[in-house]
Amino acid sequence: MDLSLGTPLYMAPELINDSEYSEKVDVWALGCIVFILLTGSPPFSGENREEMGLAIVEQSPDFSAAIWDKLSLEARDFVCLCL
Repeated sequence: MDLSLGTPLYMAPELINDSEYSEKVDVWALGCIVFILLTGSPPFSGENREEMGLAIVEQSPDFSAAIWDKLSLEARDFVCLCL
């Protein structure tokens, strides 16, 4: 049975890989939400569900946007720890 859990934008790699997961997937989602709140952009992107899933599993979040220079190191560290 193909059971899809969550919105692709906030899905943790464990959900995409159909692996065992715990409450840590909620911490991942929180990191995605905070990333979006701080920057206005998602930490991962793709044209469709498959591309987004691949980006989440294979890439690191992009902290190169100029907005990160204006944010505290603690904010960046918090997002990094969540993701």
